[in-house]
Amino acid sequence: MKKLLFFAILFASAPLFGQNVYTATVSPGPLVCADFTIDVTGDFPATNYLILGETVTVSGSTITVQLNLDAPGFGLTIISPFTHTATVPANTVTSGGSYTLNVQTFFPPFGVTSTLSQGIIIGACCAANAAFQTNATDYCWDETVLVTDSSTGATTVEWYVNNVLDHTGAGDFSLTGLSGAVNIVQVVGDGSCTDSTETNIQVNPEPTSSFNVIQSGSLFTFTASGTSAFDYSWDFGDGTTGTGALATHTYSADGNYNVCLTATDADSCIADSCVTVNYSTIGITESAQSFRVYPNPAVDIVQIEGVSTTDIQWYNELGQKIDLLEDASSHNYIHVFNVSALPAGLYYIQWADKAEKIIIQ
Repeated sequence: MKKLLFFAILFASAPLFGQNVYTATVSPGPLVCADFTIDVTGDFPATNYLILGETVTVSGSTITVQLNLDAPGFGLTIISPFTHTATVPANTVTSGGSYTLNVQTFFPPFGVTSTLSQGIIIGACCAANAAFQTNATDYCWDETVLVTDSSTGATTVEWYVNNVLDHTGAGDFSLTGLSGAVNIVQVVGDGSCTDSTETNIQVNPEPTSSFNVIQSGSLFTFTASGTSAFDYSWDFGDGTTGTGALATHTYSADGNYNVCLTATDADSCIADSCVTVNYSTIGITESAQSFRVYPNPAVDIVQIEGVSTTDIQWYNELGQKIDLLEDASSHNYIHVFNVSALPAGLYYIQWADKAEKIIIQ
């Protein structure tokens, strides 16, 4: 009998220590239409207490979050701190406004054992929901931006492109003629509130695809005007092709040839341009002005023999012009260049209407 009385007293004395709730921190900006959380701290009266979960109820302007406890068997009666994150599901509260939040602990033998009350404000959600998608985020200059409208609950819809009103009204649409970084914003309203969303896309500019042509008899030299970072492909108009920023081609028959250059930039954007060149052997006479380049290949010195009133221009194999000054030993008939500082590779020399390849070793 004394043993039973001892256990009864021990069991009854446990709630004297109590399950206490000390703080209840609500996640910032709670809304009716979204889940929000409550971080709870408190004490258990024994080490073997468990929180099985929570029950959320709403009565008028009071929200009650009940932490359901269990304590299987007997544990040491030692105060044990706890933390728990409770979740209030979306739409549990039906309208925005001021509410009283009660956070309490519940242990079946004794019922509610502790309650903490505080005021909170829950924001209302707008019935209008802004939403749209674009068919990509990175575009080339000639591609169309397709915008898919997926907004809901809106009575008004406005579309802004780079902070300028483009048009109003719901529905899908397309955009063209854009360049660079582009910001698209959708603003929707239902008569009492508005919602907005935005996306950023990149429209890459048209690659430069123009080129220059120099003819020397049947030999044509084509030099692209764009950046050397581009990939270049050539169609010489006679069934043959070439690659590179600088290309040469010899035509075997008289005629007009439509030469086309296709430039592809690092974003895989493509542009092309075409020029018609004419090659004809009718009426051609040898030019009194000729030149000779030697040695070829060269290591230190390149000499060019000939007479011309134009400057001699040097280009690397990417089509980039090189500022290479004539040596002081040059004169009107022999032009000397020191190429010892040039990296080994293929180069091109242009002089008047002539062009020639030279290899630097």
